[in-house]
Amino acid sequence: MKYRAEVDGLRAVAVIPVIAFHAGFPGFSGGFLGVDIFFVISGYLISSIVLGDLEKERFSIIDFYERRARRILPALALVVAACIPLAEWLMLPGQRTDFYESVVAVALFVSNILFWTETSYFGAASELKPLLHTWSLAVEEQFYLFFPPLLWLLWRHGWKATLAAVVALFMLSLAVSQWASVAAPSLNFFLLPSRVWELMAGALCALTQHRYGSWRNGALGLLGLMLIVASLFLFDDSTPFPSAIGLIPVGGVALILLFAREETAAARILSLKPFIWIGLISYSAYLWHQPLFAFMRLYALKEPTMLQMGGLSILSLLLAWFSYRFVEQPFRQRRGEGAVSMRMIFSASGVLLALMLAGGGALRGERSGDAQLLALQELIKPSYGLSTECRENALDKPVCRTAEQPKILVWGDSHAAHSVPAILGDEPDARLIQATYYSCPPLVGVVPMNRDKPAAWADECAAANADAEDYIRRHGAGLKVVIASPWRWNVEAGARVRVDGTWQDSSADLLERHLRRTIAFVRANGAEPILVISPPRVTYDAGQCVVKARATHRPAHACDFRIEDVDPRWTLARDVIERFSGDVAIVRFGEIMCPNGTCRTSKNGKPLYRDLTHFSDYGAAEIGREADIYDLVMSAPSPAEATQTAARSDFEKDTRRE
Repeated sequence: MKYRAEVDGLRAVAVIPVIAFHAGFPGFSGGFLGVDIFFVISGYLISSIVLGDLEKERFSIIDFYERRARRILPALALVVAACIPLAEWLMLPGQRTDFYESVVAVALFVSNILFWTETSYFGAASELKPLLHTWSLAVEEQFYLFFPPLLWLLWRHGWKATLAAVVALFMLSLAVSQWASVAAPSLNFFLLPSRVWELMAGALCALTQHRYGSWRNGALGLLGLMLIVASLFLFDDSTPFPSAIGLIPVGGVALILLFAREETAAARILSLKPFIWIGLISYSAYLWHQPLFAFMRLYALKEPTMLQMGGLSILSLLLAWFSYRFVEQPFRQRRGEGAVSMRMIFSASGVLLALMLAGGGALRGERSGDAQLLALQELIKPSYGLSTECRENALDKPVCRTAEQPKILVWGDSHAAHSVPAILGDEPDARLIQATYYSCPPLVGVVPMNRDKPAAWADECAAANADAEDYIRRHGAGLKVVIASPWRWNVEAGARVRVDGTWQDSSADLLERHLRRTIAFVRANGAEPILVISPPRVTYDAGQCVVKARATHRPAHACDFRIEDVDPRWTLARDVIERFSGDVAIVRFGEIMCPNGTCRTSKNGKPLYRDLTHFSDYGAAEIGREADIYDLVMSAPSPAEATQTAARSDFEKDTRRE
């Protein structure tokens, strides 16, 4: 096919926002869409190449896979090899194990499936995975396995039959994507079925041009560029994606491929030399940027500075030029002096993949010298309170209570769960029962919209809270109800909450109103609420920070932080809870941890946090003792009969008003 400089420029438009997004630069909230631009380009180029070969009756599946191997494997192998010594130096034991599992997955082109099972693409943990970005390569490789042979079979039945089949694949995949964007967001993001439509969009452009030739329309080409740029800056990680809304950037790419030919405004912009240069090295730039960013974040005790990430962004382009000049180009040369033969490329590819498989499998085990770090890492494992079985409301399970007749009900989400070891750390014989459902704040009649969960999760959250409410109705007399949550989804700008079946925008005032309603409900049933202000939420993983400090022989107190540097959502939620001061007992973990404005993240060299917001079990027990939390909870006055009657009346009025 004829070379199109504007397509290389379009690659630059794809890779620059991806790098900026992963670096954390402000303003590139939709930078992750660069991958989707690549998908459309890939579908277009692959289809154009295959259609050209089919038209000339020279298509060979072996030849096709040889080209793909030359294009993809050498630079990928170089980057993976460069990651291994850095992983050995900077990664903690458990992280190394995960890394080598990802090396194996990359070699098998199933890393998208691995990362789907492990993490959210937009989660904090994903930033520490050097090979996370290879999920998109896996999607493309899986596409290459089925589409070229399918196109070869379809072409025998003519252009119309081929077009109809591609349109059907496009529509089916788009429907799957739209459904999964609500029902299974993580699966939707990582797996091929909900991504095929983006690749088919490129294939449709190739089929159209193969039949009707090139079109030129400056206005439509420029519109396409504007749609892409607008999406890059207006979309963010809360946008359900991929989904039908993705037709905006994908349609923009299609307009450029179809109409932005020579001499149009969009083509002239995209054909500028800087864009072409970055486009030529875009594959290697994409490969290098994520490992550089991940290893910097692994080394830094706190979040790297924008200056550091900017320097690494430039370094990724320099390394990309090196890879392109000395690795990509030599291996892609098929004829002439210095060319690598087909037999050599397949042999080398087989050896490289075998080494990645063998090396990844062999290096998965932990080294004996890691014993101290492993012990320290044990302290920052997720906390489930009394048992892992209590993660999802299990009031009827014996393991989720410490006595047959509990005096304390701990109600809430994961922050309630880590309040359990805080209470037991202060009083090992405390008689309590745990009613926790992770990510589900303990409010009567209110559940959040959690973008990391399927749509049905809101109903599950409501059911979990209903179980806790039923327990309070049956056993409320004299019960102490510890209500704990970070309230993130209830105060976050742009978040949504479902109030008695109706979705509304979240706000601090709405949280206060429904906390008051929840308190009235608890008191109406003879129990006494105790509100918990969660540990200050930091902007980096404080638990990992303490472990990294030990691993790199840096002082643990280097992980401490100033109270004014906390996540603003924590401050907003704290201020809402403080509105109840004087009326409800409040556990203030922040006062214990930050006595002079500086918040501790360790004690005796051990981490108080397990991540950026939760206590470790060790930290919960230590801070619980310092806060004298058991006595605070048990000394909260139970409502008198008259107060109980008034509370019941107030609750019923509030319920009718809502």
